[in-house]
Amino acid sequence: MKPVFFKRHRFQFRLNKMTKLKKAQRALSGTDESIAHWERLFNGMSEGIGSLHCALCQMFVEGGCKGCPVMAETGRHLCADSPYVAARIAYGGQGIDSPQFKEAATDEINFLKKIRRKLVNHIRALKAWQTRRLLFSKKSHHSWLTRTNG
Repeated sequence: MKPVFFKRHRFQFRLNKMTKLKKAQRALSGTDESIAHWERLFNGMSEGIGSLHCALCQMFVEGGCKGCPVMAETGRHLCADSPYVAARIAYGGQGIDSPQFKEAATDEINFLKKIRRKLVNHIRALKAWQTRRLLFSKKSHHSWLTRTNG
């Protein structure tokens, strides 16, 4: 018989994995919205720049950026060390139609797409873990049903 701590720990581990999957899916949807926002800005639609207009900021800024995929990538709060800083400067200085802003917006879009690829891979890994866990539990359950008392 396994100790109670082990059972509790195993359940907690499983719960953490499922929570991580939900958080990663939430971050992926925010990243998709942010990419669409930056593509609209690149095409000249003046929607505004900053935390009020960013889907990721709306999700994560109140928690000190904890869980934000941009912070996970850069290791800094408030999008520091990301292409957003250059885009913000170009937006304020030269305007939305300037070549400097277009270049900075392109960098930001590519940066967000890189983060998106990482999130998709992370979600795939978590789903694969979930699938393996289900297969293992079915296999062990099946072997228990077919076991003969001999």
